[in-house]
Amino acid sequence: MIPCNHTYELNKYLDQEAEDQRIQEEREAMIEANAKELMLEGGSCYPWSMSNIFEALSNLDFSAQLMITTYITTSKDLPNNIIAQELCAKAIRDEITNYWLKVAKHLAEKEL
Repeated sequence: MIPCNHTYELNKYLDQEAEDQRIQEEREAMIEANAKELMLEGGSCYPWSMSNIFEALSNLDFSAQLMITTYITTSKDLPNNIIAQELCAKAIRDEITNYWLKVAKHLAEKEL
């Protein structure tokens, strides 16, 4: 039995869609790998050099700055509050890491 023309076109479309999806996933994996490489120590997006820490903190959005300010105020106002100090450090670390991950992904995407 010979398939109708519509079935052939549909199968061709589905095959192309699957191929496009595979190519997109490979591209995203390459961007992720390149971004992680940029974030290694000595890389241009290494988050823990002093200049990069200050750059990340100065470029955070308002809500992140407000959250970090709240954590710092809370941990300062409650002496010997280990939990608040740990939350403050974690919040700052996460925000800095997220900022540099976004920058690294942007740079990695531009390189492709």
